[in-house]
Amino acid sequence: MALGLGRGYDFTIVGAGPAGVAAAYAISRRGYGVLILEAAERPGLKPCGWAIPDTGDLPVPVPRDTVLARIRGAELLVDGSPAVRVEGWLSGYIVDKPAYLEALASEAGADVEYRSPFIPARRAARLRGSMLVDVKPSLVAGGIPFYAGEKILAVEAPARPRGDCPVRDMLYIDFDTRLIGYFWAFPRGEGELQVGVGGYADYATLRGLLEWWVERRLPCKAEILGGLRGAPLAVGGLSLGESGGAPLAGEAAGFVLPLTGEGIRPSLISGYRAGEALASGSDPLKAQGEAGIARAVRVQRRILERVKRMSPRERGRLLSSIPARVHAEVALGTLRVGVIARELASRPRLASRILRLILGG
Repeated sequence: MALGLGRGYDFTIVGAGPAGVAAAYAISRRGYGVLILEAAERPGLKPCGWAIPDTGDLPVPVPRDTVLARIRGAELLVDGSPAVRVEGWLSGYIVDKPAYLEALASEAGADVEYRSPFIPARRAARLRGSMLVDVKPSLVAGGIPFYAGEKILAVEAPARPRGDCPVRDMLYIDFDTRLIGYFWAFPRGEGELQVGVGGYADYATLRGLLEWWVERRLPCKAEILGGLRGAPLAVGGLSLGESGGAPLAGEAAGFVLPLTGEGIRPSLISGYRAGEALASGSDPLKAQGEAGIARAVRVQRRILERVKRMSPRERGRLLSSIPARVHAEVALGTLRVGVIARELASRPRLASRILRLILGG
């Protein structure tokens, strides 16, 4: 017999990822009690780069003790050839994602039930992996299992440099024009790196490519530690809808930037906006759809569709021709038209091409 769950709580959220804990954080600020159901044993176990850029739009704090490394720039390559180096005006964090999400949930005062997957068709959860209980969720932020759009795969692993390595406080990103994706090496703290690759290929291909890239193109010798992990990544754009009678948020609703795969910040913003709406009695889907980060997802999806139709040579020329600040405006989703127009003032054709994509023309 199914038992009721959520009695004594004002709101029940499915998923303790970025969107779920940000929603709980927003709701708790209104004085309401929140229960979070999480399918895994800990939050944030899905492979990702753990990067959060400092763009001024993060609605929740980043506790200092969850930060593994500070980011102070980025180096971008195209098929192994240096294209853009950004220093001094781009910053952010590499966080211990599980610890970060646990800290936010704790600060929100939310109760979290782990190993408690939500079953939409039955509007029930398997509490702690065993007892079936009835659930009327307020928000579903359960990530990729609830996402209906296009997905690609990403593969990653921790790595240890052998000797000195320039990837200390920089993001090292190598776009692959044939894969329609990129390799990355991010600092992880304590002298370690996080290396990975994502793109339009299967797991075995991506695994082989990452091992090759670490051996041949990483700017220092490094040893991959432990096994490589892979996971699907939402790149199909927004999918604002419901599951099990509740609105979606975060990656479940497509809040991942399709060109870069950045998901933590978009999902935090999405969840927070949804939580504010729930707590005030307004429409959480409308609130998410009107957020600036939603526009960034839509624009990046349009650009990705255009890039997919290009030849590898055309992709390489385009990526290599874009100035650093324009790269940053598009990649981070800030999309300030004035900045882009100013940076491309001497190249009106390229400016027109990029601005049409941003403005939807």
